[in-house]
Amino acid sequence: MSANPAALRSAAERALATGQFADAERCCAAWLDRQPGDLDALRLAALAALAQGRARDALSRLDHALQSAPDRGDLLAQKARVLSLAGRVA
Repeated sequence: MSANPAALRSAAERALATGQFADAERCCAAWLDRQPGDLDALRLAALAALAQGRARDALSRLDHALQSAPDRGDLLAQKARVLSLAGRVA
């Protein structure tokens, strides 16, 4: 995939919206190859993993993003959602 990060973001968002979760992950992986650690790419990749029933992968991606931005509310909310869906709430 040789698209720029903006095109990859659009493709990932489109794939998520249409239920093509594996395609969304591929776009995010290509995006992260070009911009390692991009928080939005990690967030979208987490959403795609979660949609495929891979909560552990989703948490890993969110935790990676939160290392760089521990106060980013959207990432914290997504992590709480994943933990809740995975039954990991106290």
